[in-house]
Amino acid sequence: MTTTNNCDSSVQSNNNNSLFSLASANRRNDLLNELLIELTGPKVIWNDQTSYLSQLPPEVMLTIMKCMDDLSIYALAKASSRWRQLIDSTVDWKQFIRRRWPLFPLTDDDSNSVNLSRIYDQLYVNEND
Repeated sequence: MTTTNNCDSSVQSNNNNSLFSLASANRRNDLLNELLIELTGPKVIWNDQTSYLSQLPPEVMLTIMKCMDDLSIYALAKASSRWRQLIDSTVDWKQFIRRRWPLFPLTDDDSNSVNLSRIYDQLYVNEND
């Protein structure tokens, strides 16, 4: 009899774990859907203070940026002043410029992040004209 009880409790425990995982997965899917709608939905006015993305802690923002390529980071910097401040303080624009436009002459004096982001801006605009 004790073997049956042990089996029943382990089955019940597995069911509880799978229900918890299912609930977690459902909640995660709901959050991802909300984020997808936030990112892709049309917005007439962008309010940086009430935006779901702008309320993220800097650590989360940096983690998101690690998954992006340089063009996505560039677009994100254009979309929000808070993102732009974080990006300008953490992104090595010189590395991005050298990787995307290896023939563009950069000097060692080009170290100011704001100036480098402007150079990146001009190169990107000229490339897409």
